[in-house]
Amino acid sequence: MADLVVLVDVDHTLLDGDRVRACISRCLDALGDEVAARFWAHYESVRGDIGRVDVPLVSGRVEAELGRSPRSVLEAVQRANYRACLYEGALEALQHLGSLGLTAVLSDGDEQYQRLKIERAGIADAVGGRVLVTTHKEQELATVERSFPASHYAFLDDRAGILSRIKALLGERCTTVLVRQGRYASEVAPRGDAVPDLELAAIRDVPRLTRAMLLGLPG
Repeated sequence: MADLVVLVDVDHTLLDGDRVRACISRCLDALGDEVAARFWAHYESVRGDIGRVDVPLVSGRVEAELGRSPRSVLEAVQRANYRACLYEGALEALQHLGSLGLTAVLSDGDEQYQRLKIERAGIADAVGGRVLVTTHKEQELATVERSFPASHYAFLDDRAGILSRIKALLGERCTTVLVRQGRYASEVAPRGDAVPDLELAAIRDVPRLTRAMLLGLPG
């Protein structure tokens, strides 16, 4: 059992969502003018339907609507240059965190696409291949604990609400770190819920964190 496991989110934490969207759109443009527009429309509708992103499901809906050949939309999405979409200092942040404890990626999404994106961006290599993709991370903490047993956990995420729910479940066994950047930068935890233990303005600020801070130790 490790004494500290650091679990890092991907979308809007390590990867810039706006750049990802632009890269995917450029790849989809090769399939015709309508494809990118319909892809993003279905992307939002799927997220509303199931509460998370599922790119194979989105791609299937686009193909059914526009009569594209099987898998052509998904294959175009997979060709995006995800490494170019990393936030400044993202890989350096993972390297620093790896000097403080055992690092792993904890990301919501569909298993197939999310893992491919994490691998293509160079994130999987930066954490030694320790990647866990879940449906809703705060609902699968038992899976986290089985996969990465530890006496203390630190969670880095761009969503204040997710961090507050994790804190409610793990209490003093975890330290929550809000990376206030990207789409949800202005999000706050619901009234009465735990606020993040620590806040960073951007992922490039991770080198300011110490092992004591992630362990929740005073001073």
